[in-house]
Amino acid sequence: MDFAKEYGYDAAKEIEGIWTPLADGAEFRIARAGNDEFKPYHDRLQKAALGGRRELPQDVADDVLNKAAARTLLKDWRGDVTYKGEPLPYSEANALLMLRTFKDFREFVLGAALNHARYKADADEADAKN
Repeated sequence: MDFAKEYGYDAAKEIEGIWTPLADGAEFRIARAGNDEFKPYHDRLQKAALGGRRELPQDVADDVLNKAAARTLLKDWRGDVTYKGEPLPYSEANALLMLRTFKDFREFVLGAALNHARYKADADEADAKN
């Protein structure tokens, strides 16, 4: 086993994200879960939300995750992205709204972010061979 091939990740992909198609030509740039931006921001939000409690109620924990994902995981979108028939330009606020509103969309984003193989340093090379 070669550690570089097995565990080597592209730092730029982890932070900047990878374009990921969803439907109707829409693509979402999704960064890797646990990247160097996500963890400190999530921890800061969680600490503030705890306010001395031992654990967060589920709805508060979900909102902390949504806020962290909107800022550090869901980096951009392009293509035909609309909300209730109106064009929806990317912004952190719009990302947060979509993550809060649509649980399945949040699961899509988190699933892509947790698929660590996508962020490997040799992922593009492997994709080119397939």
